[in-house]
Amino acid sequence: MTKIAILGAGNMGTGLSTVFKDKDYEVVLWSIDEKIVKNINEKRENKKYLPNVKLSRNVKCVNELKTALKNAVIVVFAVPSHAVREVCIKSRDLISRNAVIVNLAKGLEEGSNKRMSEVIKEYFINPVISAGGPGIADELAHKIPTFAVYASDDKKALQMIKELFGNDYYRISTSNDLKGVELCGFLKNIISILCGVSDGLGYGANTKSGLISNGLEELKIVCRAMGGREETIFSLAGLGDLIVTCFSQQSRNRRFGEYLSKGLKVDNALKKVGQVVEGVKGAKIAHEIIKDKNLNCPLIEKVYNIIFLGEKPDV
Repeated sequence: MTKIAILGAGNMGTGLSTVFKDKDYEVVLWSIDEKIVKNINEKRENKKYLPNVKLSRNVKCVNELKTALKNAVIVVFAVPSHAVREVCIKSRDLISRNAVIVNLAKGLEEGSNKRMSEVIKEYFINPVISAGGPGIADELAHKIPTFAVYASDDKKALQMIKELFGNDYYRISTSNDLKGVELCGFLKNIISILCGVSDGLGYGANTKSGLISNGLEELKIVCRAMGGREETIFSLAGLGDLIVTCFSQQSRNRRFGEYLSKGLKVDNALKKVGQVVEGVKGAKIAHEIIKDKNLNCPLIEKVYNIIFLGEKPDV
């Protein structure tokens, strides 16, 4: 039986586990939260991150990394970007050299500004794939048609993941623009925060459409400067992910921006969201990149100014 280890039992890790319901796979989620482990194994539910979704019997959850990774042929990194290196260090002697590693985190590493695949490749010689595109976990878990793009420079590994993960409602396309897909996933979080500010201030569709259009242009500017391909900006990884993150009521980054516009301080807004908001650190990293490469990205800079310089939230 094919074993898939999903490291991280948050929204997306748990959501992804549901696509294997009708397949003969062993799916093991890993979490350091004992309550989540117990809830999944006893109630077949992740009440904290994905309530009202019943998990199938082929999904179990453990808190020991060694147990999760033993004999796994697919290892999914479903932790936030700031935790990827730590998980790499803890698991570097536990992952089989024949396994394929899939990254779901949409961010860059603070300090090094490295993409997640770059961080992972420091520790493993395995094929590394990163996922992109619009991916609201609750929708995926409820079998609402969801389109995703998986990117790697390893064609064989990409085809394997497409066949193992894909089904009639989780529709996977592939790309060899790993840089572009990862950069789009990182940058769209920042624009989404500004769209949340717009929502909170009561602005309308005109404003949000303009922010998305101009934000897409800034994605293109930064991606090109960092080696991503322009066509990726207009794909699921860029435009597709940007739209869902800016419009979805479940988007953490959008909600965070909305809370800021209502007068909440950064820390309080983060607490109210209750989960990792990748766009916060992302805005700081993007600011450094823009400054270093002398790029003109006023929307990204505005988000940085609101979060880190105390500028009044507005668009």
